[in-house]
Amino acid sequence: MKAPGGFKSLRFWGAALAFLLLSSCSTSSPLASRNADLALAGGIGGTGISGIGGTGITAYGIVQGFGSIFVNGREYFLDERTEVLLNGMPARESDLHIGDVVAVEARLDARSGHARTLRVHSDYQLQGLVERVDRENGSLELLGQTIQAGKLLASQDPRYQTLRLEDIRAGDLIAMHGFVRGNGAWTATRLTRLDIPATKAAAPFILRGTVRAIDTQKAVLQVGQREIAVAQPQQLKDIRIGQRVVVRGRYAPGALQALRVRPEHILIGKAGDQVEMQGYLYQQPGSRQLVSNGIPVGAADAAQAKAGSFVTMQGTLAPDRGLVIRRIELSNSPLDTPAFPLTPVRRPALPVQDRSGIQRPEIQRPDILRPQIQRPEIQRPETPRP
Repeated sequence: MKAPGGFKSLRFWGAALAFLLLSSCSTSSPLASRNADLALAGGIGGTGISGIGGTGITAYGIVQGFGSIFVNGREYFLDERTEVLLNGMPARESDLHIGDVVAVEARLDARSGHARTLRVHSDYQLQGLVERVDRENGSLELLGQTIQAGKLLASQDPRYQTLRLEDIRAGDLIAMHGFVRGNGAWTATRLTRLDIPATKAAAPFILRGTVRAIDTQKAVLQVGQREIAVAQPQQLKDIRIGQRVVVRGRYAPGALQALRVRPEHILIGKAGDQVEMQGYLYQQPGSRQLVSNGIPVGAADAAQAKAGSFVTMQGTLAPDRGLVIRRIELSNSPLDTPAFPLTPVRRPALPVQDRSGIQRPEIQRPDILRPQIQRPEIQRPETPRP
């Protein structure tokens, strides 16, 4: 009767040994461990990307360094599945630079704390022909917008590559990464000179700002201080006065011509995702409502929420693409000191797990009772010899 019980014990300890061997293999290889995590995590609803789980997180801020990508002090891991977009067009991770202001959509793994990146949107906040350079006050103007260059410094880091104010001349085609301060004022975090087309009137522009007036009959839109002719008037049907918009177009003879007009939504991801966002606080035109990057700021710490402050906010993405603030902190303004390092931030080494104190169970071989087999006595007949 002991034989069946012994057989069950053998199966149990064999399975236990196999489990321990598999566990040892998966923990000894970071790649195997990562693949195991991805296999267990499942897919992401609505993204079309499988194999990544965790809590959704979207970030808006300055690229501070590489090793993956650092934004708002958090490291976002990029892999071959990460989608990188530059002004809405497919790009590569190498097209990103320190000082770029980006929107990042990722999934946060609660177990490891790693943020695996799904998408990175790097868009020029402004692009246009420089109208005036004021070196004494450290500013320039384009498209009726005033840009404070702040402490933009020369750097040997090839991933920074910003223009200094003294290198800019009126008539240059400039693209800017930075933060809006309200009333058509901006602070730049990176400036780039672009090639001007042979026909200067065909130079492209990007303008972000608040709609001041709309003339649907003439198909004219006023953003900030500039009037813009809209090539496709039907695009104005969803645009409202007081709304922040993104206008992309070209310098046509005698006027700016908009080829595309759309409401500005800087935060990506889905409703309920965590949000970490940098930006200036300023008042909505004609009201006392505080906004940042064109997004109304509601439940914030009144002591920190002062117009003109540069802050880092944490909250939740609302269904209307707004931000429900949970926490707000003052940050160093890039106008006064660079809010990002001018040398790459190295990826911190992951801690190596100490396995010296791990006690492995002693595997005892089960006692297997083998039945005693008695050889039968074989009687051979005696055959008479001739």
